[in-house]
Amino acid sequence: MENEFADIKMKIREIKSSLIILQQAVQNENQLISFSNIDDHLEIIIENIEDTLNKCENLSEHQFTLLNQ
Repeated sequence: MENEFADIKMKIREIKSSLIILQQAVQNENQLISFSNIDDHLEIIIENIEDTLNKCENLSEHQFTLLNQ
């Protein structure tokens, strides 16, 4: 279960990193970051959020199962 929590923390950090990159691009109106790069970062964020939510749901189900035993 510790590995699952570590994975969740890592995914949240990846989401944060992608959001910071996008925030800086918007703040600076950075011409070096194309719309495709922004789209790539948004896709990474969406995938990481989905993966993190699934892991949280699995952990919740696992805890519920252990409590009912």
